Amino acid sequence: MLADLDQTVSEQKGFTLNDRVMMLRSLWRTELQCPEILPYQASLVNSIKQAVETQQESIDDAVATQNELEYFTNVLYQTEIDQVRYSLTQYLRIRILKIER
Repeated sequence: MLADLDQTVSEQKGFTLNDRVMMLRSLWRTELQCPEILPYQASLVNSIKQAVETQQESIDDAVATQNELEYFTNVLYQTEIDQVRYSLTQYLRIRILKIER
């Protein structure tokens, strides 16, 4: 399974952001369960960080000019961004803890 995941992550150019987030969450769970540190997936982490920053800028720009419907939509987007950030942070935190050991 890990070899399949490594191959999938290395070929991520054709994947949507949702696919990459699912891969991150899978990496997070795998890293959590594995006693040794696994190879770092820099391209996946960097692409997700960049996408989150872009989405956050988009939401921040839209805050000034919004009605009630747009406000609700932006709250939903912000919640999703926060969930992705949490997954990314937990993945990196687990890696740091393993390195410290």
